Amino acid sequence: MTASRATIFALAAALVVSLAGCSAAESPDTKAPQASDKISIDEFSQVAAKLDFSTELAALPLDQYRTQSPEYLAAVHRSMESVTNSCLKKQGLAPVKDAQEQTQNLPAPDRTFGIWGVGEAEAFGFAVNPARSKPQVNTLDRGTAYNEALGQCMEETRTQLSETLEFSQAPDIEYKISQAVHEHVVESKAGKQALTDRYTCLKDAGLVTDSETLWISEQYFSLPPADQIPVAVSTARCSVESGAIQTLFDLTARYQSAYMAIYEAPLAELQKQQSEYRSKLERVIATGEVEGAKTNG
Repeated sequence: MTASRATIFALAAALVVSLAGCSAAESPDTKAPQASDKISIDEFSQVAAKLDFSTELAALPLDQYRTQSPEYLAAVHRSMESVTNSCLKKQGLAPVKDAQEQTQNLPAPDRTFGIWGVGEAEAFGFAVNPARSKPQVNTLDRGTAYNEALGQCMEETRTQLSETLEFSQAPDIEYKISQAVHEHVVESKAGKQALTDRYTCLKDAGLVTDSETLWISEQYFSLPPADQIPVAVSTARCSVESGAIQTLFDLTARYQSAYMAIYEAPLAELQKQQSEYRSKLERVIATGEVEGAKTNG
């Protein structure tokens, strides 16, 4: 992976976006969650997901254990920015941007089960609101020498924060539970019915659909952005009006709750590790230095 010297922290963004999970906070003796597990959600029938239809964000029980929470990922970004800026300052160069002044953007929408924000669809079609992406700063006007130094500092930052990045990248118990839960939801009787109900709505709306995936034709996503908007709006409305999106996320919340009861100890250990790493990140953000860090060369 190479750093783009035209934009700040493209390397950092690529690293964080590509995260697949968290640190493995589970004992080698702990059986990993699997889609084939026999899981009952009967005792969790009152559990429901809290959906924000304006932002397409779902609040779920397992969120408290997510290393990839918006707050944690923001801390990772800010720590990388802080170390890189510190490196630049040591060379007598101006920081690209003060890491202390970074603002958090609204997280990306949760489209695990497809688009469901009608307002977002009306404005952006299937695309995500650009304001929900991390802004990048162009440094071309600072010249070749500055950008070469920036690239070197970013590589050094990656090395110094390698332990934190490795923690973020290793599939952990929360990630494995999430994977198993998704399979349970879409294969459950209630989940299949919800998907079928939405599929019927999509067909009734005159959209070209795929009977195997119970979804709209992939060809719609290749249309010009403006042509995608009416399709995205109809799709989002069907997700909501058929009741499918609420049902699918409610099922997710219930299966998550069932797994959380089974994996209480490993999840508690994961949360402890996350707290320790978050404290390290806050110190890095404040000082621009990584205690005991590795260095290149």
